[in-house]
Amino acid sequence: MVTIRDIARLSGFSVTTVSRALNNHDDVSSNTKKIIQSIANREEYAPNMLAKGLVSQDSKTFGFITSNLQETSPMDNFTFLLFMKSLERANILGYDIVMIHYNTEIHKNKTFQQIISERNLTGAILQGFDKSDDLCQEALESDIPTVFIDIGLSNESSGYVVSNIDKAADIGFDFLLNECGYQNMVFVFGSIESWVTSQWQVAVKKAQAKYHRKLKSFDSINGHYKLDLAQEALRNHSDLIYKEKLAFFCASDLMGIGIMRGLKEFNKSVPQDIGILGYDGIDITQYVTPTLSTIRQFPDELGAQTVNLLIEIKNRNQENVSHCLSDIDVKLVRRDSTRRVHSDD
Repeated sequence: MVTIRDIARLSGFSVTTVSRALNNHDDVSSNTKKIIQSIANREEYAPNMLAKGLVSQDSKTFGFITSNLQETSPMDNFTFLLFMKSLERANILGYDIVMIHYNTEIHKNKTFQQIISERNLTGAILQGFDKSDDLCQEALESDIPTVFIDIGLSNESSGYVVSNIDKAADIGFDFLLNECGYQNMVFVFGSIESWVTSQWQVAVKKAQAKYHRKLKSFDSINGHYKLDLAQEALRNHSDLIYKEKLAFFCASDLMGIGIMRGLKEFNKSVPQDIGILGYDGIDITQYVTPTLSTIRQFPDELGAQTVNLLIEIKNRNQENVSHCLSDIDVKLVRRDSTRRVHSDD
């Protein structure tokens, strides 16, 4: 079956332009429409007319589209918590949300518009993608109300929500250096393709400048937001673990647990030899040994603000609405993976 993506590839136009041309939007020139329609006719493209008819109606149903559902339990999956909290808020406001696990192999021939249309959705929440992913760009260029979580994209029909990463970085440095007394730090960041990683890099740079008198050394390694990859990264940078008064500051709890496992391979004890601080506040941090100190995000607040913003955008309440919410609070949770380091240690 010929798809809009096929026509985009054959015509040289973007998927969004092809979609708007085939739907006879005024912002596409007549010449472009002729070229695209000619290719569509030649390739015998047939649109999903049922979906096309349904999408014009307000179904009061949003899609929570994510590529971040790992083969893990809800206890250690922040995405699942976000979905549940978003759903709770949506239900209170008279809306519903369906989760769509975006699989590249399954959805590779479907545009964002098609995913929305086939399910008769009135808007979407996108989470777990990189800023440059095709799906994100298609969502941004469409007029479908969309809110991105941890992806810094916005315009008149879309916005984004993210926790206060500047505050998280400052809390982490202050806790590890001033309260605990660590003097050497390794920051474990995630995938460099991720927008939120770029925000962490800026925030950590500010914190380094603020607390530089307390730091003897600072290093960073890439844990790719994965437990096993953080553990592997530690193996590849094992020379870092022999510094005294050392702490790892990890941009996700899963990476923190991966570092914890990796240190055991080198017979390093946590927190006696090395401290670890995570970020997210997922439930499993209470049950690992030792329990993981972390900076907690609030998925209930993130979910609520995401749904509130999405409804505001959908209703076109533009005047008093900021489409960029980046100050959602975070909080330090002290547990057993860190300790007070004494001067004679």
